[in-house]
Amino acid sequence: MLATVFGRGLSGGLALVVTPVYIRLLGTEAYGLFGFYLVLFATAMFLDHAVSSTIIRALARPPSNDDERQVYNDTLRTGEALSIGTALIVGAAIIGFAPWLARTMIHAGSLPHDQVADGIRLIGLVTAAQWPTMLYSGALTGLGRLVELSLVRGAVAVVQWLGGAGLLWLVSPRIEVLLAWQGACVFLLAILLRYMIHRSMPRSKAPPRFSKQVVATSWRFGLGAMTIAVTGTILTQADKLLVSSSLPVTTFVAYSLAFTVASVTSVFIVAPAMSVAFPHFTRLYATADDLRLGNEYRRWTQLTIVFLAPATCVLVLAPASLLNAWLGARSTMSAEIAAYLPWIALGTMINAVMLLPFNLQLAAGWTLLSSIKNLLLLPIFLLTIVIGIPRYGAIVGAEAWLALNLSYYIVEVYCMHRRLLKNHLLRWWGIDTLLPVAASFAIFELLHTRFTPSSSSIIELLRSAVIALIVTIALIAALPYPRAIASDLFSRARFARAQRRLD
Repeated sequence: MLATVFGRGLSGGLALVVTPVYIRLLGTEAYGLFGFYLVLFATAMFLDHAVSSTIIRALARPPSNDDERQVYNDTLRTGEALSIGTALIVGAAIIGFAPWLARTMIHAGSLPHDQVADGIRLIGLVTAAQWPTMLYSGALTGLGRLVELSLVRGAVAVVQWLGGAGLLWLVSPRIEVLLAWQGACVFLLAILLRYMIHRSMPRSKAPPRFSKQVVATSWRFGLGAMTIAVTGTILTQADKLLVSSSLPVTTFVAYSLAFTVASVTSVFIVAPAMSVAFPHFTRLYATADDLRLGNEYRRWTQLTIVFLAPATCVLVLAPASLLNAWLGARSTMSAEIAAYLPWIALGTMINAVMLLPFNLQLAAGWTLLSSIKNLLLLPIFLLTIVIGIPRYGAIVGAEAWLALNLSYYIVEVYCMHRRLLKNHLLRWWGIDTLLPVAASFAIFELLHTRFTPSSSSIIELLRSAVIALIVTIALIAALPYPRAIASDLFSRARFARAQRRLD
């Protein structure tokens, strides 16, 4: 778990650190094109989920004989063929439609159309190179090789983000330079991960091959995962594409940066947890031990809330301190980002919590509920943003994001617990999520309003961080599973100290 936090956290942390540098060196308009790349990258991650989730689920159960080892290797080769084939199609489509995307999807301001089109062609190449890395990451996760995966990701992230800043500063502050460097680093990561996964797979009698049998046995789960991926992509990215195509580029940059800040909690907390929880839930579900599965489900939820809620309190109740410290007190975008951030941060927090019920459904091989949920919500969400964003601005997208995730929390969880872990619904809603979050916001607001505001953004940010730490300690003391873990760690520390004294 700690290794996963290191790998993902380092990448996300570096991205946050260098973002103000990229904006200053590129300018707001050129950075808008980089923001468009991040939107397409997130889209690729959602779409690849159909293959990678199938791989994780298949490889989370160790093989016990030669036939199962053969299926193991054939599953990876089949997923690899599908993923690389899709990557080539998606990359070619982005490159081919680059001129049209440059005209219709991006308000580039003073940037020449040809430069924007060339940048989108590079984005197509980067997206194609990125696609297989998600498959290989999923396979390594299924095999439990999280430490090695995190170390490689972390090393490439340092080169990717700091190297990009260095090239913009020392070579040329052009968006094409940054995108080309991103592509080179992503391609390097794909090669390294491919080498790692093929070294980690158990040996089989016959060489791995594309298997129609693997497709036949997993097509239902894969089709459900693909439905979730496609609809989830539209639900999470349509607002950003609409803001990019219908509003000024400065608004799109502010809107995308608000999502970047809100995603900090997901990058540092939830994503590492989910990469461990999904294969863990899969193994527990296979044992049919509902008591242990329920305890683990609630334990992971409470641990997620302990770290997620205090961070969200800062983003919702004290966004100015963070934004001024991040972008600088003179930044003209801070006020606009602060207007979007509370809505987006709350929606992102709920979305992150909902990943636990979602992973439980995937562990059970049940994709129908999420598929139906997304299909029903999709037309309502699209109608809302298509009408609202051009008329009332990007704030409609932020509010729709919160409303969408609230509907997940209320409807999906209720429907899921009618089938899985039937006796845990009220405890999950009340003890595990709703009451701790409400208490966190109440404590943070009470303490935050007692201090006189400071003119220094750094002091304000440190003050918010201290209050968030107090909220975290209060949650650990109040919630049973985190309290038990903290007590166990404290006992071990005391025992180790006593042993050192005896030695």
